[in-house]
Amino acid sequence: MAPLAAAVSKSRDMAVSPTHLSGAKSESETLPISSSAVDMLGLSLRDLNGVERRVFGVPDGGLLVAGVGQGMARRAGFKIGDVILMLDGVPVSSASQFHQLEQQLPHDRPVPVLVQRPDGNLFLALSVPTLR
Repeated sequence: MAPLAAAVSKSRDMAVSPTHLSGAKSESETLPISSSAVDMLGLSLRDLNGVERRVFGVPDGGLLVAGVGQGMARRAGFKIGDVILMLDGVPVSSASQFHQLEQQLPHDRPVPVLVQRPDGNLFLALSVPTLR
């Protein structure tokens, strides 16, 4: 087992498959998750634990994408196992901070989200849904 996949499988709160993290192909990069667990963008997030911090090389901050529901996050290209480092230029330190920032995002333009994946960091352009 790859070190990253082994580390994630040891995470006691992990409710998703770490296949994306190990580089293996999965049948689906999304999981059916309850709407209460998914934010307005379609993401289910959790803080990294100590083991994941060491494996990912993220000393503080960062959020693990535990699920991707229907919505803007899926369209932007988020995958289970992504580690979100920045949202619209602001370093992300916790899930609660992310949700606070999420409420303040502009609706007139996509916002950049810095994501860490096993093959490197990349920016995803995330559009924020307009609430009616």
